Amino acid sequence: MKRLIYRLLGLFRGLIVFGLTGVLMRIRLGRGFSLTCRDGKVFLGQGVSFGNDCGIAVLGSSGREPAFLSIGDKTSFQDRCHINSKIGITIGERCAISWDVEFLDTDFHRIINLDGIDVKNSARISIGNDVWIGARAIILKGVSLGDGSVVAAGAVVTKSYPPNSLIAGNPARLVREIGGWVL
Repeated sequence: MKRLIYRLLGLFRGLIVFGLTGVLMRIRLGRGFSLTCRDGKVFLGQGVSFGNDCGIAVLGSSGREPAFLSIGDKTSFQDRCHINSKIGITIGERCAISWDVEFLDTDFHRIINLDGIDVKNSARISIGNDVWIGARAIILKGVSLGDGSVVAAGAVVTKSYPPNSLIAGNPARLVREIGGWVL
């Protein structure tokens, strides 16, 4: 009975957050899921799932092109993942995102050079298809990861990598080229 109640609550939460289309697309939302969208758009593919306590913030700047978040079909996020978009984040299909992973396409503050000019503080993030991101990794602004790549646990990814890359470290670096991954 308790299980049935939780399923009904999950269905109800889906109706509130994503409307009827979210339920029909079989989106799974864990307990404590939060979504904040201001001056932005969120696109979720079929079969996307979020673990407990995941959060999404798509906060564009008024007067500019709206911020966006796009997540492809069958991509899964484990517990406590956070996605923060001011410009745009695209995550491909069939990606596996482990727990405590952070995506930040902006610094959310200004940095000013000694000559008084603002440093660029936002850039789009693009994650290819079939990418696995390990626990507690951080993906920062301007990063593009190619299809079939693996990001090791705890990596801080500050630059882009081609398809089939194994990436590890802080700051992250290319460890070697791989042929893909399987759970």
